[in-house]
Amino acid sequence: ELGSIAERLNAITLEVVEPPVRLVKTIGDAVMLVSPDSDALIDAALTLVEAVNNEPEGFPQLSAGIAVGEALLRGGDVYGPPVNYASRLCDVARPGAVVTTGELHERYERAYDWSEIGKRRFKGIEQPLEIFRARARGGREREKAVAKAHEEAEREHKRAEREREKALAAAEKTSGKTAKERERIAK
Repeated sequence: ELGSIAERLNAITLEVVEPPVRLVKTIGDAVMLVSPDSDALIDAALTLVEAVNNEPEGFPQLSAGIAVGEALLRGGDVYGPPVNYASRLCDVARPGAVVTTGELHERYERAYDWSEIGKRRFKGIEQPLEIFRARARGGREREKAVAKAHEEAEREHKRAEREREKALAAAEKTSGKTAKERERIAK
């Protein structure tokens, strides 16, 4: 029976997931998804949970944990803190729930309906995680909120890039080498 559940979950996932979200692997009665677009990942998780909930009686409900951060893709698998955080979030999510970190709640506060779960400490994670449950919200209001979140993320990326360039310029003055020379040396 577990084999047929895993096969059906894989089939549902492949029906639901579309780029930029990507299926990394199935793990028994679970799947791992990744995306450079966290909004698309939340949407995919909400859609997947709903699709599984529409399966015939006896099919286990799905829950999802979503975290954001830098991860390493190696050998077809994904590693890093967000993978660990997402796994821990899955452990506390009730069946049928999609839970995220406070960072995603803050970024997409107006794009989804949210319920605060609270802060929790997890083994292997130094700081407690702030946890929220995400629910779908439709219409124009959501589209505007997502667009605003993407604009803010882009501004933050540009600000960080400017700071990096300033730091390189300051290092150039003190070392006497140009940034391009240091980059060549580093490679």
